[in-house]
Amino acid sequence: MPFEGKFTATNVSVTELIGAAYGGYLPLDPQHITGLPSWADRDRFDIEVRDDVAERTEDREDDSAIFAAFAMVRTMLEERFGLKTHFTTRPEPVYALVKARTLALTPTARDCDLIASRGPFAEPPAGADPELWRPCGLQVRRDQITGNGATLEQLAQRLREIAGVDRQVVERTGETGRFDFLLRWTPFQPRTADATITDNGPSIFTALQEQLGLKLQSDRDAVRVLVVDRITRPTPN
Repeated sequence: MPFEGKFTATNVSVTELIGAAYGGYLPLDPQHITGLPSWADRDRFDIEVRDDVAERTEDREDDSAIFAAFAMVRTMLEERFGLKTHFTTRPEPVYALVKARTLALTPTARDCDLIASRGPFAEPPAGADPELWRPCGLQVRRDQITGNGATLEQLAQRLREIAGVDRQVVERTGETGRFDFLLRWTPFQPRTADATITDNGPSIFTALQEQLGLKLQSDRDAVRVLVVDRITRPTPN
């Protein structure tokens, strides 16, 4: 996402704002936020936060833009809502991302450290393939994930948002390299008594094994939980 020094949201609850601001790549699940009063879910707000001195970006694949926007939201929540928080952990069911067999992943030819150090707007060096000069990471769509110089830690973080997974995913392959890959699956559709679902492709679980040599294995682990120590209703502007 591009970052222009501004964050806006319409008709949102404080629970939603806190989940987004403290979640990183993905919003915190409301069940992983404790200590909120009932009005935090019930009351709705229109939010606009500005930082006139923040560095602008135009790169829609630059994760730093996400973090910059939500850093502003955290500051606003602290200043306008008096928000005080801390993180703790509790054991919960998770999926461990492990090897199912020999990995079917291609080590990337991208120099991700150099690309990051040069910045998102740098021109490729003379003679370099422009395709290998794009930022490293993941592109996630409803039915596919494309890895371009991505780590398996990044893949694990993003798998939680896939319908049908619905748990946090912990990376336990032991692989620390960066890889290029394409993962495709058939999106999960809940079955109902009055609807017939025709499966025409692999689930995310099957696709991981068949296409990447990975699998999601049920396990338990310590999951981060955000504890709200203090919050007050803001006064209108």
